[in-house]
Amino acid sequence: MQDKIFTKYVHDHFDQVVKYLHEYKSTWKGDDLYEVRTNLKKIRACVDCMENINDTSRIKKVKHRVNKVFHKSGSVRETQLQLEWLKKNRLQRTIDATGIETSLEDSEKKFQKKNPVMIRKLKKKHDTIMKSAKDYEQEDIIAYFYNSRKTFKEMIQNDLPEENWHDLRKLTKKILYSYHWLPEDQSNFLNKITTLDRWDHLQTAIGLWHDEKIRKEWLGSSETFLSDDVKLKKEFDRAWQKVESSEKTQAKKIRTMLKKEIESIQGLPI
Repeated sequence: MQDKIFTKYVHDHFDQVVKYLHEYKSTWKGDDLYEVRTNLKKIRACVDCMENINDTSRIKKVKHRVNKVFHKSGSVRETQLQLEWLKKNRLQRTIDATGIETSLEDSEKKFQKKNPVMIRKLKKKHDTIMKSAKDYEQEDIIAYFYNSRKTFKEMIQNDLPEENWHDLRKLTKKILYSYHWLPEDQSNFLNKITTLDRWDHLQTAIGLWHDEKIRKEWLGSSETFLSDDVKLKKEFDRAWQKVESSEKTQAKKIRTMLKKEIESIQGLPI
């Protein structure tokens, strides 16, 4: 039986990507770019599901286009977030020394220049993926959710090293997205035996930890600590200590959450 829930999900989130790309073209607001990326993540989960069931050249082309927009928007969004953090923590010398404002302005202009082309090409891929989505059976799509959940359970049984946390987050997001593809009777049943909110809290915590890791890498690559400007070096030390502290606090929180998760899923039906 054709899965109309899945087909509608694909259609709706493609529409949302196009909508927010149009919005961003006018507003230049980070919130609109955030929405673009959130909806692209949901489409990527759909594409991953379709690839798992039947990997076709048509799906590969959609994946390539979606990933291209995702990475281009990610580069801009990451710089926006770094600048927001620097401003929030009053690190003006670092802002001036790294030229991040100019860098962001340049990357935003490049993205906006390509925005109309991205919208046009995504609309074409929307038509392509909709033709394919109608060919997928409900049972196969449901199986994707359960297989992903099984992988999650197997993954956290081990003492998961930090370098695998981001992969766990991506898997968790796929589970949370694919839950919305389930028929009502199955989704209601799952709500009784597990707490999807708990998994959402876990992936959010990993996301915050990952943000600190990226921020730490950016600060290190800025090399402001090599400056002869004493005040700038002091500002770097303050920023580094803040990021390191946040990273360690978040990592500790995640380890606690993972430990509780292992205990809570013992005996959970696969």
